[in-house]
Amino acid sequence: MTDIANNHTLIDFSKPDGCPALTVNDKFIFVGSCFSDEMAKRLTDDCMDTIVNPFGTIYNPVSILDCLQWCLSDKQFGTNDVLEFAGIYFTPYHSTIFDSCNSNKLLESTNNSLEAYRSQMRQSSVFLITYGTAVVWEYNGRIMANCHKIPQTNFTRGMLTAQEITQATQDIVSLIRQYNPNAKIIFTISPVRHKNPDLLTNSYSKALLKVGLTEALSACDGHCLMYFPSFEIVIDQLRDYAHYTDDGVHLTDHAADYIYDVLLQTCFESDSIDTIHHIRRLLKIIGHRTTEHNQAYYDNMEKALKELQTLQSKCGTNRIMQLINEVENKIIAKIL
Repeated sequence: MTDIANNHTLIDFSKPDGCPALTVNDKFIFVGSCFSDEMAKRLTDDCMDTIVNPFGTIYNPVSILDCLQWCLSDKQFGTNDVLEFAGIYFTPYHSTIFDSCNSNKLLESTNNSLEAYRSQMRQSSVFLITYGTAVVWEYNGRIMANCHKIPQTNFTRGMLTAQEITQATQDIVSLIRQYNPNAKIIFTISPVRHKNPDLLTNSYSKALLKVGLTEALSACDGHCLMYFPSFEIVIDQLRDYAHYTDDGVHLTDHAADYIYDVLLQTCFESDSIDTIHHIRRLLKIIGHRTTEHNQAYYDNMEKALKELQTLQSKCGTNRIMQLINEVENKIIAKIL
């Protein structure tokens, strides 16, 4: 683990007994704030199967629940789900990446994405849910997942209560368990600050998220369920603007790497951690470039291929299979 936290007060955290350890063979889905994207990227880089934010980045618990309800149902989006402002069409459930100047194209892209993710999500064994804020923005009486660059004067700003957050969290747990009773569900609060409208509101918002989550998780049976302290690691352990980028809001890569290391060390099986380190070593070998007729390079590729094929029995992820094909193609190219 990186030494970023030297001389800092360490968060006393360990995985609860009721939640089985994560493994390299789990299928992960991340839903929530941009911090979800950061953690998912690192798992993907370590060759694990991940899905991240099928509706784009979402920040509040109610919109996250909406996303999961759509993805874990058989419904499709229709004209009643389409909103419009200044010639741009969008839904209350998606981020701006789906916005369109044509309502039919919007419905086509959102439904195609829904179908593409639906079967994968139902097969996921780990759900990592990241709450970003309790602040919500209502447009035409609906809580929006994203403001779609519409002027704020068109919205009514609100704040979810702790009770509403508790209810949304319990509904998320119940919904996931309908499809996979043994899915491992991990909740966390994003350490990313929200300056809109101001940092005082951000502090209140994060406190509400923590209260609502704590109440919800304490009321559940604890089976395959846990809270991971991303927010606390940054605020109480690292607690230094050196761990934020120049905007003072988002984490540096080094800080995100540290949180990811804590997740690995505290929540993954030891054998899976060893496998991840093995994969990282092979990725470095595979990533090397070579000049033509460099026999040592191709010898290393042959060794890497054999190790990957052995790893496939332990870690049969899509990315491992892609790497095997990639290395085989490099060896074939040398023969040709």
